[in-house]
Amino acid sequence: MKTDNMKQAHFFSAILFLAILVAGCGKEDYDLIPIGFAISFGDVYLGTTGTDNVQWENVGPAQVEMLGLFFGDHFGVFNFSAPRPFKSTRIPIAGMSPDVSLTFTPAAVKSYTSDVTPQLISPRTALNIRLYGDGKAQKATSNINIGGGDITQGQVLDFGDVQVGSNKTLTFDVINKANSPVSVKVTWLNGSQAFAVTNPGASPFVIQGANKTRVTVTFSPSAAGDFADAVIFTVRTTATTPLGSTHQEAGTSVKGRGISAETGTGGGGTEDGTSEEEGGSGD
Repeated sequence: MKTDNMKQAHFFSAILFLAILVAGCGKEDYDLIPIGFAISFGDVYLGTTGTDNVQWENVGPAQVEMLGLFFGDHFGVFNFSAPRPFKSTRIPIAGMSPDVSLTFTPAAVKSYTSDVTPQLISPRTALNIRLYGDGKAQKATSNINIGGGDITQGQVLDFGDVQVGSNKTLTFDVINKANSPVSVKVTWLNGSQAFAVTNPGASPFVIQGANKTRVTVTFSPSAAGDFADAVIFTVRTTATTPLGSTHQEAGTSVKGRGISAETGTGGGGTEDGTSEEEGGSGD
C-alpha cells in the first residue's frame, strides 16, 4: 500500500507540475520542450540502477545549440549514461535533440525528486523535465514476500566486512502467501558479482501453498572493495492477460565489503554522490 501511495503522490505531483506550466506559460515561451513532462523510475533496489530515455524538440524560431545537461537536486542519484561524452549539438527548427538515457541509482530507502534541463546558449531557453524515483531495500507482491532470518524490513541485507577468499552466509524466508504451490526462479540484477543463493541449490524451486522456504545467500568477495546487488524471486502464475502470462516477484538488496587479507582494508567507494549539478559538457 505504501508503494501505491507513493506512486499516487508522484502522479498528482506530475499533474500539478503540468497544470502550473499550462497556467503560467505555453510552448511559445521555450525553444526546447521535452517529449513528456515527467519521468517516474518507480521502485528501484538499492545497489541497482533504473533507466529511462527523453528527448527535447526545438519548437522555437531558430536553430539552438545544446551544450549539456543541468540536474537539480540529488545529482549522482539522477544522472545520464548516454550520450557520453555529451558533445555540443545543433538542433534545427522542428528538430529533435539526441536521445538521452537518464539513470536513477538510489542511495537510500527514500523517495527522490529532481529535474533535468538542457543547457543552451542564451537567449535560447529550454523547459526541464521532472524526475521521480523510490529507493527500495525490499519488494513484495500479494502472493510472494520475504522476511524472517537476517532480514530487517526497509534495510539492505548487509554482510559487512568479509575477508577476500572467505565467505559469509545470511538467511531469510521466501514466503508463498497463495494457497497453491508456486515455482520460484532466482535472478540477480547485477549479475551476482560476489553473491549466490546456496540453499535451495536449484532454481527454480517449489514452495508449497501457504508455506515458506528458508533461503541462504553467500557472499564470497574475490577482491577488496564494495559489492552490491539485488536478488529477485519471480513466480510465474497460470493467469493470462492480453500480453501473456503474468508474474509476481519479491526481492531484497544485498551488499558487502571485501577486505584484504594482508591489510584488513577494502577498496574505496561511497554510497552517495549528491553534488548539486553537472555543468558544461556533462563529462
